[in-house]
Amino acid sequence: MSSPNDYFNKPEEIVDGLERLLENEGPLGLAFDDCRKGNQQVIRVDGDHAPKPEEKDLWFFGDIHGDLLGMIVAIKYAEATSSEAKKVPWFIFLGDFTDRGPYDYLVLLKLYSLILDEEKRKRICVIAGNHDECLEYNEESGKFYATVDPAEFTDWLNDRQDEEVWKRLGRATIKFFKRIPRAIFLPDGLLIAHAGVPHTDLHDEIKTFDDFDKPLCRQDFAWSRAHERAPKRRPNRDSKGHSFGRKDFEVFCEKATEVLKQPVERM
Repeated sequence: MSSPNDYFNKPEEIVDGLERLLENEGPLGLAFDDCRKGNQQVIRVDGDHAPKPEEKDLWFFGDIHGDLLGMIVAIKYAEATSSEAKKVPWFIFLGDFTDRGPYDYLVLLKLYSLILDEEKRKRICVIAGNHDECLEYNEESGKFYATVDPAEFTDWLNDRQDEEVWKRLGRATIKFFKRIPRAIFLPDGLLIAHAGVPHTDLHDEIKTFDDFDKPLCRQDFAWSRAHERAPKRRPNRDSKGHSFGRKDFEVFCEKATEVLKQPVERM
């Protein structure tokens, strides 16, 4: 099993590779990128590009938040289980790689080391979470900042301003998460997103597939939350992290099914 030192000892190599990958315009060659138009951040996967369940396993990894050991163990388990079933494992990372855990930077280095492996890259999908897209960099001050609080990874980067490799890691991470999707619709009715769905105030504006890629829709995919009990919730545009109810979700699924001409039933 890999140890934290494996990633700590070669950060420059991984950051170099990530920066080279980001030099290319358009999609990065990750899973489902064949279905993207340019840098579109919402993807509709058709039947020809959907993984066949008899050949491939889809493994979903939720919020990692700096837990490197948990990330490594989960990946090893997925690989071993798929191997026993004689299937190819696909990894779907649902965002929020940093903050709250002790090894933010090593989690990112592990993720990027997987993506830099060309054979693995095509079966890895990364969805941006709110803790991923919130990281920013101020060129004038030379400091990182975030739109969530607390933001431990941001603080960690700013505490290491004299170490160029970590500044490069932070800036490349910002560029990376601006390039990856916020939501993916699979043809079997599954919606993949980090957080939620566009709230009811946006539904009338969704008339074509491209409308799902508008800024507020992308924001809700990464920030909104399902309420534990309420059937309906009012949209609150004063907060990115507003909540929606189960009835709101049902209405969204009906709207999305109508627009996409394919089922949208669960996420």
